[in-house]
Amino acid sequence: MLRFLFGPRAAPMTIHHDNLFTRLGLGKHLQPDPKSHIPVLRYLGEYSLRGSFHHGPAMSYFSKPTQTITIKPDPQQFSDEPPGEDEYIRSSAHIAITTEPRRGGSNAFYLMISKGGRTLEELDRSLIFGLKGVQDKDGHITIKRIMAPGMDNANRLTDLQKIPLTPEYVNTALKYAARCAANIYANSPVYASINLNAALGRIQADEPDLS
Repeated sequence: MLRFLFGPRAAPMTIHHDNLFTRLGLGKHLQPDPKSHIPVLRYLGEYSLRGSFHHGPAMSYFSKPTQTITIKPDPQQFSDEPPGEDEYIRSSAHIAITTEPRRGGSNAFYLMISKGGRTLEELDRSLIFGLKGVQDKDGHITIKRIMAPGMDNANRLTDLQKIPLTPEYVNTALKYAARCAANIYANSPVYASINLNAALGRIQADEPDLS
């Protein structure tokens, strides 16, 4: 009865792992990076289902791998112990993915794109694309959520928002993500506003170079 009242449920949006990697140029650039597992979850507002040491492949690509932010230990935090060592956080624009095993042989799948930052505050606001899904044994990813910025009437970026999971919206979001990825592979600034306008067809732009 409820299905009749509200109409049939929309078919789940899926994309094959290989197709996603091709569309964003990930296979040519991502390298194994277990340290990116927890940061990816933190950026996407998730938490580790099975702890930081129980996850599938985690990979990343940083436009400038040696660019870091130095975090000094707080001398007042442990006044009765010697101060700890400096912590170095990678801070350049980057793409990272990670997975976590689920029951039944599937994996939770997470992908993020960050424009980077020069301070911790900038890093906390640096997410410009996020995708969460569930990947089955055959590599098909059922998309559960995509996050990307919106655009106001003056063509200015707005805060990240959940994208409706329809073929048109998902295709546009992946076009935008591919352009952001191309900026990172080229070690250039991430032009999120231009990339979104191009993905929406509002401006003419060449196809992104994902090589």
